[in-house]
Amino acid sequence: QELRDELLDQQHRIAHLESELEQARQNSAGQMHSDEVPEHYVQLGQMNLQLESALASQQEAQDRLAQAQEANEMLERQLQAAAHQTAQTKAQSQELEQSLHKRLSEMVARDRETKRLAFEDPLTGLANINILNQFIAYTIDLVAKGEGAAILLVIDIDRLRTINLTAGHNIGDQIL
Repeated sequence: QELRDELLDQQHRIAHLESELEQARQNSAGQMHSDEVPEHYVQLGQMNLQLESALASQQEAQDRLAQAQEANEMLERQLQAAAHQTAQTKAQSQELEQSLHKRLSEMVARDRETKRLAFEDPLTGLANINILNQFIAYTIDLVAKGEGAAILLVIDIDRLRTINLTAGHNIGDQIL
């Protein structure tokens, strides 16, 4: 904006100087005496110098304005490139977040299944020896503290192994 203002000022100055120069030329036409000629030419020469100086200043201001516009366009392109890169990064981040959420959900499901398999008999769906061991240890602690009593009942199915080996595991599973 400063460059535009300076350029506008230079244009006004040039217009004013051109107007004064033209006025001086018109006044001098036919009115000069032989002793006034040198002074008149001096004034015209000074006005010409001022005009040339103003034109040079205007050209400099135009050059600076053009450079500023080029710099502004380059910055605009860099800003657009950065905005594009930011959008790509954001999209990648969202994809990674979705992938992470999916994998985490899968891990939680596998963990639940692993725990279920660790403490449940896959055949009967009943608690297995691991749960029984934990329950027995907990019960022994309670009884040791005087907070209850406990009885352990063990049922042994005779010849289940023989049935599994001779009739097959499907028959043994049905007996269980």
